[in-house]
Amino acid sequence: ADEGEQPGVVDAEPGPAAEERRREAGQPVRHQRHIALAKGDSDMGLDQIGSQLGIDSGTAGKVVSAALPLLLSALAKNSSSQQGAEALHNAVTKDHDGSILDNIGGLLGGTLDCNGGGILGHILGNKREQIQQGLGASTGVDGSTVSSVLELLAPVVMGAIGRQTSSQ
Repeated sequence: ADEGEQPGVVDAEPGPAAEERRREAGQPVRHQRHIALAKGDSDMGLDQIGSQLGIDSGTAGKVVSAALPLLLSALAKNSSSQQGAEALHNAVTKDHDGSILDNIGGLLGGTLDCNGGGILGHILGNKREQIQQGLGASTGVDGSTVSSVLELLAPVVMGAIGRQTSSQ
C-alpha cells in the first residue's frame, strides 16, 4: 500500500477504475452480492429495497454493490487506530450482536428502526454528504435515495461484524 493508505483496503471510491483495482487486489467487486444482504435471498432483498425506495431492483443492486465495499473500507480505515478499533469493538459487542441478520425483512419492510443514520455518522463522519454525492454520481441515483440505501445497509454491516465477532 502507498504511504498513508490503509493496508489491504483498495479504494473506498465507487467507479469502474476502483472496481478494477479491487478485483486485482482480490477484494470483492460489484455483482458479487457482498454479504448477500447478510444472508438469505439477495434478489428478494434488492426487490424490497427497490420497492421501499421507488427504484427497480437492478438500480438497488447497483447502489448496494457500490455502497457495501465503501462502508467496509471506511470501517477498516476507522479501526486502523487503536482508538477506532476499540470504538468498533465496543459498538459491536454492546449494540450490534448480529440479531438484525435474523430480521432483515423487518428492516427492509420498515418495521424495524436500527438507527442507520446514527451508525453512518460514526462510520462516515463529516464525509457522509461527499460520499453520498460520489455514490450518486457513480450510480446515477439521487443523493436522497443513496442516503436511504446507506441507512439500510449500515445496521446490516454492523450486524454482520457483530455476529462474526461473537462467534470468535
